[in-house]
Order: sequence, then structure tokens, then C-alpha cells
Amino acid sequence: RAYLVTLSHTDKEEGADGQKLVPPGTYTRMEVRDFFLGALLSTQANRDQPLAFTSMAVFQERHATGQIHYHVALSADKCFRFAPLKRHLLAAHGLASHWSGKTDGYAGCIAYCYLPSPTKAVEELDPTPELWPSNHPPLSEASRGSVSAQKLEAHREDQRRKRAGKGKAEQRVREVDLWPIIVRENILPDEVCAEKLMAYAKRSGGQALVEFCFANWDKLPGIVAKSWKTEKVEDLVAAASQSRLEILEGACSAPCTCTGQWACFADAILSQTDNVFVTPPKSASFVIARPQNLYSGHLRYVKDDPLFITTLQSDLHALKGKLKQGDLDMMVKRLKLFEFKQKVTLPSHVAKGCGSCFAHFILGPGLQTRVLRSEAAKRGATPSGETPEPKRMMCLSWTVDDVCTYIADLELGHVVAAFRDNAVDGRMLASLSETDL
Repeated sequence: RAYLVTLSHTDKEEGADGQKLVPPGTYTRMEVRDFFLGALLSTQANRDQPLAFTSMAVFQERHATGQIHYHVALSADKCFRFAPLKRHLLAAHGLASHWSGKTDGYAGCIAYCYLPSPTKAVEELDPTPELWPSNHPPLSEASRGSVSAQKLEAHREDQRRKRAGKGKAEQRVREVDLWPIIVRENILPDEVCAEKLMAYAKRSGGQALVEFCFANWDKLPGIVAKSWKTEKVEDLVAAASQSRLEILEGACSAPCTCTGQWACFADAILSQTDNVFVTPPKSASFVIARPQNLYSGHLRYVKDDPLFITTLQSDLHALKGKLKQGDLDMMVKRLKLFEFKQKVTLPSHVAKGCGSCFAHFILGPGLQTRVLRSEAAKRGATPSGETPEPKRMMCLSWTVDDVCTYIADLELGHVVAAFRDNAVDGRMLASLSETDL
């Protein structure tokens, strides 16, 4: 997908095949760029699938004699053979070209032209290369290749072999060196992840890795969790940039993984309105947070019943924020701790989570009907204002048919025709006042 193309200076007027040759210095950087784009356009008809260039950089360099030659870093949207482009450049513009690939792709091609080397001083580099397209990243970024767990592991192994060739021992293990191992061995952040890492180190990791795991035993669970975040960081960033509604809409197109069981269980549970927690009477209270994308305000709990808190053991002993050791000691004294170390097997009668069914369940009008009924029941069972009314946002995407279904579910079928005649959709429904109704 990426090539470094060299247009070398020549004093010859013709090539071995009698083709006319033109010194590259005859052309400007922009002309060279346009020649490559024109070559692509002229050779498209002979390709099975259309090819598109994604990035290009044209560097001009001078020989010690003052003669000009060019290096062109080129990348495309798919792998391609360069021979048709090479023939076109020669036939149409008299430019003889040499094409080569770099193991680190387009970044390696850019780095060859942008970074100095023992044989090429900074003064010999092109200070104003022609970059295409207009949003081409800065050369400081484009000259750095992407990093992955596989590349990091390959680089460390390459360094180990080079050091061995010089009679040197393997370099010390860093935290980041565990990332490829954790991903490849699928070591998940669970209660025995440190043991799994040490088992691998003893079996195949070598002395340096064993010593690192031994010295950093308490840190290993955190390193495992951090490694998986690093591995999936693009997905996490993409998800964070989406609204919750967009994530749900995307999940709707995913395949069902539970054969429809999850929705049936969820519907049965939410129908048990008698068991839904309602706000207790006021007295000394504390706040129970609620998701603010569905509700405005939070609940206050006022009774003195025992509280059951589920947390990681590390959270009871870690000094976070402004906490001091005395604060933790006083907190632990007030708690009766139960340690659960055995993984609980999921019962057969429990439906496993299914993103597709959850999304359809949330976005479908049936759920909003049940939620509003439940909220109405809770408001009727508690003092006025005790349970804040949910935000009137969940129905904004409803169609007229969805609204009519909702009205019918409320046993108000006799007014469905009026809502349909007035084309009341979800957005209009949310805006209706009591007088309008």
C-alpha cells in the first residue's frame, strides 16, 4: 500500500529501450505530484477495482553537484502493483523511477525523507516538500508509524537479538512490555491474573520477566487492566464520542446472542411493579444517585437499615485522592467484611446479556409505557415531589404509530383517533400541556 519512489537525475537522453529521458529537476514539486495523480487516473481502466491514493509527499533533494532528484512517499487505500504507474511516468513525462517498500509503511517512507541520518545531513533535506492532500498530517506525525501490541513485541525481540549479537543480556522488562503478552495470552483482569502472568513468565517469559512479575506482584492486576484499555482504546474513544442513543441504535443492528430470552426475562421482571423500590419517608437521609439522562434529580434514603456494598478488595485499601491512611482505617472499622473468592456460575435460568435485545427493548415503545406506569405508581405511593418525574425525552423519536400504541396501552383507546387525526408524534406529545390534552 505504501511505496518510496525515487526519481533519480540522469544525463542520458534515452534509456536502454530508446525511451526519451527527462532530468527530474526540469519539473517542480507540484508538477511531480500532478504527474502521479495523472498516472493513477490513466491506469484505472486496467484495474479490477478502482485505486485511490490516500497520501503523498514530494521531497526535492540536491546532489553535491547541484543536480536535483526527487523522493515521493506514496500510500493508497489498498495494495497495488506499481508497474503500470511506472510505465506511464516514463512514457508521458520521461521520468525513470525506482519503487521500493518500507517495513513500517508510509511512515517509514516519510521518515526516510524527513529525518537526517549519518549519510544525510539536516541541510540536505527538503524544508518545503509538497504534501497532498491539503489535510495531510504534519511530517512530525506522519513520520511516526502506528504502534500495536504485535509491533511492540517484534521490536523488543529484535532488540534482544541485536544485544545478544553484541554479547549483552536482555534489557529490563518495562510495564508496557507486558501489553503484547497479556493480549496474546488473553489474560483478563480477574482475581488470578497475576498468577496467570507469573505462570507464563516461568514457562516462556525468561528470567527478566519472572523478576519483573515478582518485584511488581501487587501492580500486576493494574497493568493487566491498563493493557486491555490500551488494546481497545480506539473502541473506547469511539464509544465515548457517541451519545447513548447512538450506541443503542448501533446495537440494534447487531445479531441477537440469546435467541430472544433476555427480552422475555426483562419484561417479566419490570412487570413486577409491587417489588419496585420506592422512596421512604423523610428523616436523616443520604442521596441515591440516578442516571440523569432519564431522570432529573436523585433519590434520598432516610432509614437506618444495614447497607450492603459490593466493591473490589483493593478499593478498601487504596489511598485515592486526598484520603489518608487514618481515613481508611476508620472506614474499615465500621464495616463487616465478607470476602468472596470463588467465581459464581451463572444459573441456567438466568438469561445472559444481549446487546441487540437490550437496545430493541429500550428503544421500543413498549418499555416506555412500562416505565411511565411504574413511575406513576411510585409517585402515587410517596409524598408529592418525593420521586422526581422522568425527563420527557425518551419519546422524542416516536412516530405517530408509536404514540397511538402508547395511548392504547394506557387504556385510552377511545382517544387514539384524535391523536392520529392531529398527527401527534413523540416530539409533539412531549410538548403538550395539560390544557392541550
